[in-house]
Amino acid sequence: MIRYVFFIVIALTSCLHAQNGSTVLSRYGIGELSLGSTVRQIGLGSIAAPVLSSYDINQVNPAGWTTLRATRIQLQVSVEQTSTAFGNTNVSRLTSAIQGLQLAVPLLPKRGITFVLGFLPVSRINYKIHKTTMVGDQPADAKYSGTGGLSLVRFGSSYRPFPWLHLGASFEYLFGSLSRVAAVDFSSANYHDTNQQLVISHGGPRGTLGVVLSALPGLNIGASFSTASRIAEDRTLQLSYVDRDTTLTLGTGKFDIPASFHVGATYQLGSRWMIGTEYSGQDWSATVHDNPEQFRLRNMYTLAAGIEHQPSSEMAASFIDRLAYRFGTYYRVMNVEINGTAITETFITAGFGFPIGTYTRGDIALSYGWRGNENTPTGYDSIFRVYFSISAGELWFQTRPGDE
Repeated sequence: MIRYVFFIVIALTSCLHAQNGSTVLSRYGIGELSLGSTVRQIGLGSIAAPVLSSYDINQVNPAGWTTLRATRIQLQVSVEQTSTAFGNTNVSRLTSAIQGLQLAVPLLPKRGITFVLGFLPVSRINYKIHKTTMVGDQPADAKYSGTGGLSLVRFGSSYRPFPWLHLGASFEYLFGSLSRVAAVDFSSANYHDTNQQLVISHGGPRGTLGVVLSALPGLNIGASFSTASRIAEDRTLQLSYVDRDTTLTLGTGKFDIPASFHVGATYQLGSRWMIGTEYSGQDWSATVHDNPEQFRLRNMYTLAAGIEHQPSSEMAASFIDRLAYRFGTYYRVMNVEINGTAITETFITAGFGFPIGTYTRGDIALSYGWRGNENTPTGYDSIFRVYFSISAGELWFQTRPGDE
């Protein structure tokens, strides 16, 4: 099964790479920040830190890898429909993106020793703004656009020293480039169109530590912490005017990405119901950026809650009985404040999981949310997202009877 998923990954990468989309909010800072949860966790309202799973490779808490029982490759993608209202103007767009690719290899499942290699999104920029303006006495079209974003590659491991204690750690390298273009087009031949493109390339390390405690029956308490990262940045400015193109190297610098944390709990109700809640935060208020007169970065936090009806663990159970059902919600204060107004979003989520063969499972999550209002500088966003993931598993490194 894993070899088939590999070919699916290659095909989807070629189709989705150039289609990663976002809203006007991605214009600010390093772009719109990724939620970071797996598709299963999004169905739960994005709860991640306390969630253990035998198949779902946790993206937030490396301690969640201790319960994986098969070698897995996990891919998740999303499709997003966003409608933005600015007064009497309404703009809609449909975008898609790869939301993560991870490989997990359990070397010693009895001790929860699992190695994970992953590629995950951190932020994304993809916006287009067009308005008619006057330059002197001449009408002109001003166009602003941005593309790119940050991603990370990670390598980590988990360990369970006691049945009630799950630990994990990962090393991560953040990288990517942010491109912002400002252009002015004139209708008069007496004026020359101008175009400037600023490209900022980033790169730098950080680490993530995680823990899950299962000391009380049915109760899991989980937490993860990602260190602050001072990543390097290289700036290049390309100017186009008349028939000349000029490229300027503006030099190197540093950009601070603050530390972040997640803390949450889940509780097992009977054999097949689980409820959970989580709080996460990342304080951007001390981060220095290019346009303090236009916006400021602030403390970002998320409150989430969810419930799951879990599938039967019996191999002989029917297909319907092996389905999982999830519902959740989350409220998020974004890391951007414009004209003293904080940008917030609220989402309602639902999802289900289903078996594909013996060791492979798929997950689908739906989320509907709204961000800001018509008086918010970035407009009122109505957002509908569909997420899909497949976690393909095969048994490797299994101990033969008599060798234990």
